[in-house]
Amino acid sequence: MLAGLWFISGWLIYELLPSKLPAYAITAHIPIAFLISKQIEELNPEMLIKLSFKIISVFHYLFVICLAGAFITVPFILEFRNSYLLILTGILYIIIATVSMIFLLRRDISTFVKTLLFNGFILSFFAWCIVLPSIDELKDSTKRVASFLKEKADTNCTIVIANNTGTPPSFPFYLSEYFTKIEEDYELESINEKYNNVSPYAFIMKESDAKILAGINPEIKIHSIKSFNTDRLEGADYSIIINKAGEN
Repeated sequence: MLAGLWFISGWLIYELLPSKLPAYAITAHIPIAFLISKQIEELNPEMLIKLSFKIISVFHYLFVICLAGAFITVPFILEFRNSYLLILTGILYIIIATVSMIFLLRRDISTFVKTLLFNGFILSFFAWCIVLPSIDELKDSTKRVASFLKEKADTNCTIVIANNTGTPPSFPFYLSEYFTKIEEDYELESINEKYNNVSPYAFIMKESDAKILAGINPEIKIHSIKSFNTDRLEGADYSIIINKAGEN
């Protein structure tokens, strides 16, 4: 009971937050480890024939199959650099889960627990080393914007963040690696004045605002950088404009 409450207090509260990191729920790892070890310790051949245990085992296996199926099908929907690794992860996970179920049906508790632990290790390894880095490629537009400006803009440029619908904290983090002057400005009149200034400026804007600015200044070249999502709820589409003084 105590371990269960410990687990809930260390995990459930953070699930209610709109933004979260894996480290937030690390306090729940200890009680869940206690609960899992207690269940493993109580495993015996008599438990394996109980209907409730069979139902839970079947649902667990189906969950694993669905999870593995996601690994296999998602690369065909979204573009990943190493999509084949996700597909191999799904196939391997299905194989290991099936082997675990075979030993469970044979009532070989010792081998079943070993394969279950190995299954968890494989899932954790692939989740942290393959899945998360692959997903990061879908939300790296802020990093690519900074890299683009490093290549195309003068180092003395003042970077103006003018996209008020998608300004995650990663923007100033990546931009500050290459530029010292970073500011925010969401007024088109002010942005237009800065664009026509003799000082070097680069602007990160919404597509709609960038088109309005280009309508006022026909010589403008708009560079678009997009990704599937950002680490916020807003979109991840950025239009970059560099004035003549700011071009590298």
